[in-house]
Amino acid sequence: MGKSHGAAAIPLKRQIHDFLDNWYISGPLDIANCVLSFVIVSVYIYSTYDPIYFVRDMFTHWYPTTLMGIHVFFLIEYLLRLYTAQNFSTYFLSLQSFVEIATIFPYIIVSLAVEDPMSFWNYFVRMLDLLRILTLFRALKYIENDINRELCKIIIGALALVIGFAGYIQLLEYRYALTTGDFTKYQTFFDVFFFIMTTISIVGYYSPVESFEGKISIIVLMSIVVIVIPNQSSKMVQLISSKSVYARRKYKSIDKIPHIVLIGSVS
Repeated sequence: MGKSHGAAAIPLKRQIHDFLDNWYISGPLDIANCVLSFVIVSVYIYSTYDPIYFVRDMFTHWYPTTLMGIHVFFLIEYLLRLYTAQNFSTYFLSLQSFVEIATIFPYIIVSLAVEDPMSFWNYFVRMLDLLRILTLFRALKYIENDINRELCKIIIGALALVIGFAGYIQLLEYRYALTTGDFTKYQTFFDVFFFIMTTISIVGYYSPVESFEGKISIIVLMSIVVIVIPNQSSKMVQLISSKSVYARRKYKSIDKIPHIVLIGSVS
């Protein structure tokens, strides 16, 4: 009885934090988040080839219903991690938090508030799901080698940049076709993706961008490419040259194997 009164109760916040931080929980959660993010990105890209089929009212078609369920899952996990974060401001201002906020809240609010499934804003919030490619950064902590981790980081960042801008430019340039159903001059996602690839590689094959907003977006894209890609590449080169093959590996402690450390000099 004395133990029950003397022992301090563990706060709920700490219990939830320890639960989410448990490897048997955090691992599957990371996998589920990455897989679901990859799925909704892939389905969105596929939906751009037949927009009319995927533009349906909420809870009357598998696509919007499934999307809502997945976003609710993302919302619950994000709120739990935000609530249990050891440093609230640091986590809230992190890239992971930005991606969650940008892809979860606009989708849920607009999907429930805007009744017309063919409205520009319904298309826009679904397009924001392309940013969830950045959630693959969560899987990088499971890569032990620093060079492989840095290389994967560059690949994920470049992929998110290209696919994200491709989706944004397609929506911006062909919003009339998407909102009216007139697909006479409509170009597929692959066509716009090809344009983005030729743009960042400075090949400049052709340009489907006609609007002022689209041209400004391409300028922003080129500015990001010029600044970010060389910076990330130089970091990887510096990492390769500064560490040995053994120093690049992540230290992993094994508590199950006892050991003895002897300190002294041999005479």
